[in-house]
Amino acid sequence: AISQMVRNQQTEYIPQLFQFVQIVFATNKNMAKYATVGTRDKFWSVWKEEDKDFQEQELTRHITDRIPTEQDRSIVSLFSVSRVMELMRYFILYDAHVKKICRHQQYFAIQEIMKTIQQPDEKGNRQSGVIWHTQGSGKTALAYYSVKSLTDYFAKKNTIAKFYFIVDRIDLMEQATDEFAARGLIVRNAKSRDELMNDIGNTAITENSDGKLEIMVVNIQKFKEDKKKVKIDGN
Repeated sequence: AISQMVRNQQTEYIPQLFQFVQIVFATNKNMAKYATVGTRDKFWSVWKEEDKDFQEQELTRHITDRIPTEQDRSIVSLFSVSRVMELMRYFILYDAHVKKICRHQQYFAIQEIMKTIQQPDEKGNRQSGVIWHTQGSGKTALAYYSVKSLTDYFAKKNTIAKFYFIVDRIDLMEQATDEFAARGLIVRNAKSRDELMNDIGNTAITENSDGKLEIMVVNIQKFKEDKKKVKIDGN
């Protein structure tokens, strides 16, 4: 099924059928894999649902006369209306003109981020957290999905949202800058510590000319202590 789906997208077959397709799916009763248009066969993924309550609720709603199969579970996880709209809005990107869709780990990591920021402590401060990554596991893609999801969340609250991607080596800063730019983000780099501190302290909401999402990639050394204090809202 995967090889036929990939074949059918080629120029000599029916590429026009896939012009507006966001998610492609290959399945039998016991197995299912998904991807997006243009994905090579080795990059098709299995969706592993972590929100079991959501999955069981959808299965109960749609399947009443038999035991659900793995095919059923994958279909409700990926194509229930709320889920598929969310995937299309926040979790598909172009990486140097290559269309990509998130893996399930990235999707559920974003869900945890969204839950965490909505759970203030006793002083009303938003909580932070840690997501562990290995090399090549999609850190910059996850950061892109985060920027996209959080920008929309805070925009609905008329609240400023700024994003800083902090690295500990100059070569990583250059690499991250290139990778974010390839994914369509406007990338800014602080040339000095003062520039960084001024940016953090500036709470004015700015609009870039073409409406793209922005992120600042910065070396951690620019956060070194000195006697200067950053003033935010006069504090």
